[in-house]
Formats: sequence, C-alpha cells, structure tokens
Amino acid sequence: MKPKSTQFLFYQLGQLPDLQPAKAGHPRKIPFQGEKMACVLCARAEISDPSVESGWRSIDLDDARFYICPDEFPDDRTGTVQDFKLAYELALAAALLKSIKNPPQHLLDQIQALRDSAPWRHHANSD
Repeated sequence: MKPKSTQFLFYQLGQLPDLQPAKAGHPRKIPFQGEKMACVLCARAEISDPSVESGWRSIDLDDARFYICPDEFPDDRTGTVQDFKLAYELALAAALLKSIKNPPQHLLDQIQALRDSAPWRHHANSD
C-alpha cells in the first residue's frame, strides 16, 4: 500500500462513528512505575523500570494508556521535528484505532504503510 499523509489518515479517523470525543480526564497513576508496556505500533512488550530511562513513551486517551517503544521513534539526538511529529501522529492514530471495536482494516494498513516509510525506520533497516 502506498502511504498517504497523516493528515488524510486523521481525516478518515474523524469519519468513524465509533470514535468518541475525549471525556474529562481523571488523575492517573504516573507511567513507567513497573507496569507491563506493550507497544501500540508493534509487538514489542516489556516491564518498565522506574530507575532506568528506556526510551519508551506513553499517550493517555480517556481512561486508557498506550505505550510506544523506542523502535517507533527517531533517535532523540538526530531526529528532526518532522520525524517526531510523524512518530507521535502514528502512535496517536494507532491508539485511537485500538480504542474502538473492529477498527477498519484499511486504516490499520495505512498506519502500517506510513510507519514502514518513516525516514528513521528506513535508516535503521539499511544498517
């Protein structure tokens, strides 16, 4: 599948009837305190360690927390603003889709295509 833009992806997400606007948040437990983390974009999972900086990130949507592993982000020292923008947009789109029942396959495929074409992933795969 040829990747389209994340702007087009979010337009399509906005058309889903199951996608509800966020509710007022409740205080949540601080992330990375020894809980299991499963990446919203890939199959990687591990237990967080509050004493170790692992490069994982988290996004909270309503009452759910979604984790993103360091493989899904550009390097903190060399990534561009555009790289990080794309990485967060993909993670947010994946989290939104995981929060609904039966997400449309074409949107899951679109996220995968955008993820696979990300510049930092291409660089990592060429080593």
